[in-house]
Amino acid sequence: GVMLRYSAHELAYDISYKALELIKNKGVYNILIAVLPKQYVNLYYMKMIYEAFLPIAHQLVIYRHDEKNLGKVLVNSIEADGFPCQTLLMEILKACEIDLFLFDLIETKKEIENHPNPKAMLRKMLKSLLHTFISQSNNINPSSAQNVFIGLNYFEGFDINKRSDFFWFIDSGIDPSLVTVYYESPTMMTRHDNDQTAEEFFHENGIRQVKLWEWKPSTVNEYFMDLEIKLRSLYPSDEVDKWLKRSALYLCNRSSFWASFFDYYGIKIHLDSTMSGLDSINKQIAIKKLGGCSIGKLRSYPTNLKGSFLGFYPNDVFFNWGRDSALRIHESQKHINNILVSGFTYKSTSLKHKNKVPKKNIKFESKKTKFNILLLDNNHGPNNKLAQSIETSVMVTFYQTFLDWIKDDKNVGLVIKPKKPHILDALPDIINQIREIEITTGRCELIRNSFQKMANTYLNGIDIVVGTSEFYPSSIIECVIHGAKAVFYDYANLRYHEHGLYKWGENKVVFSNLSEMFDAVKSYKNDPLSNPTLGEWSEHLDELDHFRDGKGGERIGTYMRWLQEGFFEGLDSESAINYANKLYQMAWGNDALPVDLKEA
Repeated sequence: GVMLRYSAHELAYDISYKALELIKNKGVYNILIAVLPKQYVNLYYMKMIYEAFLPIAHQLVIYRHDEKNLGKVLVNSIEADGFPCQTLLMEILKACEIDLFLFDLIETKKEIENHPNPKAMLRKMLKSLLHTFISQSNNINPSSAQNVFIGLNYFEGFDINKRSDFFWFIDSGIDPSLVTVYYESPTMMTRHDNDQTAEEFFHENGIRQVKLWEWKPSTVNEYFMDLEIKLRSLYPSDEVDKWLKRSALYLCNRSSFWASFFDYYGIKIHLDSTMSGLDSINKQIAIKKLGGCSIGKLRSYPTNLKGSFLGFYPNDVFFNWGRDSALRIHESQKHINNILVSGFTYKSTSLKHKNKVPKKNIKFESKKTKFNILLLDNNHGPNNKLAQSIETSVMVTFYQTFLDWIKDDKNVGLVIKPKKPHILDALPDIINQIREIEITTGRCELIRNSFQKMANTYLNGIDIVVGTSEFYPSSIIECVIHGAKAVFYDYANLRYHEHGLYKWGENKVVFSNLSEMFDAVKSYKNDPLSNPTLGEWSEHLDELDHFRDGKGGERIGTYMRWLQEGFFEGLDSESAINYANKLYQMAWGNDALPVDLKEA
């Protein structure tokens, strides 16, 4: 009864762990960990194998499901030619006792991320040793030695009223001239532009900007030059050694690039919200070799799923909304040594303070609705490819159930906030109905420009939030910690992964049956006293967000200023972090620095 993709993710994790055990026996690995932090080398290869094997894992899970439940399978082989090293794959499959006859093992000619042609890579590395151009992006000179810059990969945008890369900046006390924003591509640079561009925003705030595609390193960092020489001196004895040598050289090359970049611009504190790919790990290796550190923060709520978020957060310091997410991150990200609690990270425009009456939705107030719902959807599809999502017909039923209710009951209002525009665009009949209901009743409001906007933005006048998800629902948790009642339809069947949630919240906040959830919400509307615990998370709010005061970003920004102070005083990375941790704990109490996580 559990979503099949969960098994695929867990299988991919098991395979990545098995692959790492094989890689550890190789000479290349020992050369790497003699120079680079072991935990990040491990993370690099586990994430690489995990992402490469995941499509294969999906196929294996589907094959086994069909064989067991249908007595037959629709395919007679599994495609595996996207895996970076076929010989390694065969060794892993044998070690895991997976039948090889299913696999059409062909030496791949594809080039996947982080495994370029070795000759092209060599040309690139040699080129960096020659006299190359130093970017004069924005006519900014490199930093002076005494300055400690914060480096930020521009990814989430600059508007602090949405999900933003600058959630930490306001009231942090950080000098904007000591902040460097870098753009990884022209597309990312303009992705969040609207009335104002990112370039204009940062220029107005006195923040240095670098267009990465215009910047070239003048030298190779000495650590990585020596490492490259050692790696090139190896003579591979088999195909696995050849692949491992190529991948290690690429790891060395990318880490050297980022070390040169961070060193040139004086960056000692680094933030990067990207979670896919391997470059965030290369950046972490680079900043560590330079004696700096990185800061991470929670974006999506962690699920108790083996392999969940593998390699997403290669950070020294990581901020969570509350103790519950801190425990989850500690369990899944063992390499993070400093796990802190800040409260909800982004600016909260709808925070319900204890002594304040929430504002009404003006549109619904004019219609005198008595019961208003915020509806949150999720990814859906026909599931005719490998990655499984909520089946489209289920999502249609989810929407149709509530739209029919709005048509029939004049006392009910509905705000619809899609996860992404294309999710709703794929349901033309539902969109047409929403438009018609908006026009004819005025009791339905579709949020049409929801890009990077948070669900909690729309809580004014809302009586209950209803959502669905294929994983633990982050948007629901966002709303809950902002004072909302909320329920969600658990399509994925999380009961086997979220025992605690189901123990206290089954048929109260989480429902595995859509009809039962709808009936409960409808009954609650008619008589709230009949089911006062529906959507009620109050007894668990302290676990989700101990603070609930809208100051999460301010806490993180202040922490970063303390880190800067430590580096200014000449402290090394570990000492600067300890200094900031001590001040953070003094300012916000023991709950902000849950030092007892390891004992929990």
